[in-house]
Parts: sequence; C-alpha cells; structure tokens
Amino acid sequence: MSDCILCQIQKGEAKAFKVYDDEDLVAVMHPFPANNGHIIIFAKDHKMSIAEVEDAHLSKMFSLAQKFSA
Repeated sequence: MSDCILCQIQKGEAKAFKVYDDEDLVAVMHPFPANNGHIIIFAKDHKMSIAEVEDAHLSKMFSLAQKFSA
C-alpha cells in the first residue's frame, strides 16, 4: 500500500530512526514521542489493524516490546 507510512518506512521510502529490523518486524522511534523511548513496532506485511496480525508476529512483537521496556 503506497500511501501507508509504515509500509514506506519499512521499504526505506520514508525516513525513520530504526531501532530493530528483521524479516518480520520493524521498530522505529516515534517522531512525536509521548515519553522518552517511545517506539512503534509493526509487522512488515501490511495490516490495517492489530486484529489482522498473525499470532506468531504478535507474540514476537510483544516479546520485543518487553525487551525495549526493560
């Protein structure tokens, strides 16, 4: 989806400070953080909502969020 900012970030078409990148997920610093260290974690395959994200990716996302929060 060409107008999706998250898709543009993961393809390198939009600027973002990546803190994690693998075959499934990307994590970037939020451009307007609510708090220091505010990170956005998203799956590389385009999804409209978290309800559409595969269980394996969700598990990996929450594990990654836990690591970043420590």
